[in-house]
Amino acid sequence: GNSYPVTFYASDSVGNQDSCTFVVFLWDFDAPTVNCPNVSITPTTLDCSPVVTYPDPTATDNCGIASTFSSASSGDVFPLGATPVTYIAMDSAGNADTCTFMVTVNNPVLNGFVTIAPNAVCLGDSFILTATPGYSYAWSTGSTAQIVGAFVSGAMWVDITDSGCTGRDSVIVPAF
Repeated sequence: GNSYPVTFYASDSVGNQDSCTFVVFLWDFDAPTVNCPNVSITPTTLDCSPVVTYPDPTATDNCGIASTFSSASSGDVFPLGATPVTYIAMDSAGNADTCTFMVTVNNPVLNGFVTIAPNAVCLGDSFILTATPGYSYAWSTGSTAQIVGAFVSGAMWVDITDSGCTGRDSVIVPAF
C-alpha cells in the first residue's frame, strides 16, 4: 500500500491553534477484471497449423494494470483442436486475475479442389479433383482415386490429405 502524511490544523475563535500529523495508508485489495475471447476458426486451405489472430483479452482495474502475461499470442500458430490460452493481469498492488480461453482450430473446409467436367453432368460422367498430384483422397463413395465417376446426383465430398493434414471439399452433382 501507499502511505501519505496528512497534517490537520485547528484554530478557535480566540486564536488558539494546534496541529497534528498522521499517516494515511491506502491499500488496494480489488483484483483486476479480465475478459477473454473464445476463438474458433475453420481454415479454408489445407493448413492444419494456421496462424490464428484474435482480439486481445481485456483487463480493467480501479488502480490500473501494471503487467500482463499470456501463454500464447494473437498471430501464433495453433494446431488442430482446442488449445487453452491463459491470460493474467496484475495491478500495481500485486492483485491478479486470470482467465483461460480456448483457441479452436477445426478441420479445414476446402473450396475449389473439386470440379465437375463436363459442365452438363450426365450419368457416368466423372468429376475431377483439381488439386495437384501428391495428395491422398478419400471420397464419400469409398474411392481413393483422384478421379471418380458421378453415378448419382446429390452431395459428394472428398477428404484431401497432405502431410497428415486433412481437409474436406464437397460438390453437388446435379440430377440426371
